Amino acid sequence: SLIEASPRLTIETHTISVETSESAVVFQLDGLTLRPQTCRGLRWSSQLELHLTLQAELNAGDSKGGDADTVKTPHHYASNQDLLVSKIKSCQSHCFCVGCGAQIFKPSCNFKRVLPLPTENWTDFADIWFCHNHQSNGKPHDHMHHSHSGESTLPADLKKVKISGLTPRPEDCLVSSLYLLVSARHVEPCAVLCTTDRIICKRCGNFLGFVKLGDADSGDHSLHSYFHDPLNGVYKLYFHAVCFGSNLEKVPVHKIKMPDDLVSDQISENKQDQTVEAFISSLLKDQSHLYTSFRFIIDSSSKDEYSIVLLLWLLDQELTVFLSSVTSASVPMHSQVTPLSLAACKYMKLLYKVTFLPSNGSQPVQASPSTVFTAWKKDNTVHSISLPYPLCKQLVSLLVSSTKQLTRSQRNLNGFHVGYLKCELT
Repeated sequence: SLIEASPRLTIETHTISVETSESAVVFQLDGLTLRPQTCRGLRWSSQLELHLTLQAELNAGDSKGGDADTVKTPHHYASNQDLLVSKIKSCQSHCFCVGCGAQIFKPSCNFKRVLPLPTENWTDFADIWFCHNHQSNGKPHDHMHHSHSGESTLPADLKKVKISGLTPRPEDCLVSSLYLLVSARHVEPCAVLCTTDRIICKRCGNFLGFVKLGDADSGDHSLHSYFHDPLNGVYKLYFHAVCFGSNLEKVPVHKIKMPDDLVSDQISENKQDQTVEAFISSLLKDQSHLYTSFRFIIDSSSKDEYSIVLLLWLLDQELTVFLSSVTSASVPMHSQVTPLSLAACKYMKLLYKVTFLPSNGSQPVQASPSTVFTAWKKDNTVHSISLPYPLCKQLVSLLVSSTKQLTRSQRNLNGFHVGYLKCELT
């Protein structure tokens, strides 16, 4: 191998070569200009890894991001939620499954109002919104005898919403950064399958969301009432599972096809734009900007599965990484020069810790969670995000896979695992 044969390293403007007397591997870094004279710290590690540091510069026009010093912050920041509200208003019924392109909403779907939802923890602050009793029957002096905070100051209708959650009216669509809430009557019945409370795509089995029982008009929140009248319900659809686009080619829902049979380029592009990695990285960027936080607790709860608690520490929101898919064909043979082209991609670099809890939430599956879990939960600067169990499980899988692609010496830092999430290129 190259290591056993005492290799020689050559750094040029756009290439890094590892040569021996028998073979050579040339790494071609497209769109990057290296400065060979700045090379330092060259060494073989105890784990047979080549380490070096050198300066480089992204070529003009090839960079779609950059360091904090070079990125200009726009004067007006448009959150993901604002962009989603605008997109749903323009697309209306053109909602499709990311997995196969099946249309989820009925063609007749037309929302009168598309409204943004408040933050997930809005109920924690509901009491301080009403400093006087709003049920004083019009007596102006009644507010003098009530506390300026506490449950007694809340109107009866707000108390009901605080318990059951916000639900849309039949012709409304409520939008958060994670999901949308719509009346079940807007969803194509032959496009989705509801199992207990979970919604999946009939065509490809893609997880879409949950059933939130009862709507704002009926007041009936029982599972029996939903199966007796499926229109008496609210669907909670997650944005990583659906996409909106007025120009997307419509695929007949009644004609079942496997995803590989779909030939629409537009469907493929929309699927690529809404990968789980891009969705999560975009969500973390948005939440970090809104709440000025770089540390997150992501949790998922499930009635019949283990729940997941994930600690994320955002180190770099947009890091340029050059990657090459190494295969058996990439191994240099005798007297052979093997060129490897490395493509630049934007990644989010973060530290993470994960623990699994049983459904009762008592004791963790692992021996005992680190005290860092307890410390983060008590820290007000750490922002909490709740994700559905399937999405949280997929996120953990993506992070673990990215860690395994790193060299062993780079997989851990300060007791955390090092992971990467691919950012959506814009």
